[in-house]
Amino acid sequence: MAASISKQLIFNYAADELYPLVLEGVHFLQQKTAMEDGVLPKVKLVLMELLTNALKHNGGAQTEVWLQVDKGNIIIKKTDKGNPLVIHCGGINHEWPLPGNHQAGRKVCIYSGNGSNLNAAVKNNCLVQFLVEETGPEETDLLRLPEHFGLMIIARACSRFAYEFDIDTCTNTFTAVIPLTDSTINDKYDK
Repeated sequence: MAASISKQLIFNYAADELYPLVLEGVHFLQQKTAMEDGVLPKVKLVLMELLTNALKHNGGAQTEVWLQVDKGNIIIKKTDKGNPLVIHCGGINHEWPLPGNHQAGRKVCIYSGNGSNLNAAVKNNCLVQFLVEETGPEETDLLRLPEHFGLMIIARACSRFAYEFDIDTCTNTFTAVIPLTDSTINDKYDK
């Protein structure tokens, strides 16, 4: 198997820098690896949503995005020292890191509707994995998008999507894993 490749992108919270940075990342991946046709749009969506999220929730000096191709996957990792993740659902704010050490195993429904649920599987008080659960054939009402719809977009495009807060460095890390082959995505519940 070929050695892994990687590239770092730096985002300085300038809106006019967002799309050119996405194109730079996509171009790098196109030049360095072979991927099926359906994979490239997923990569673009994930990069756009992660950088848009950084622009919306900034608070740090810059955001680093690492692109890595390894073992048949594209791994997109976004790190920053901005505001930690807060999920508003069911009248409750879940803010990371979650208090206490008893959080593992909890499942929080972030969004339910339009034929699917977006769930957060809490691995520990600093780590959460996002999971899509299909519930029916409903179509998305584009006039009533939920607050966390960007998380749903990323979770649908990936085989794995997670957020981790590092207490020691106060760093947020979102990690998205996209298989190089556009086969049916499984292993959603594995880390």
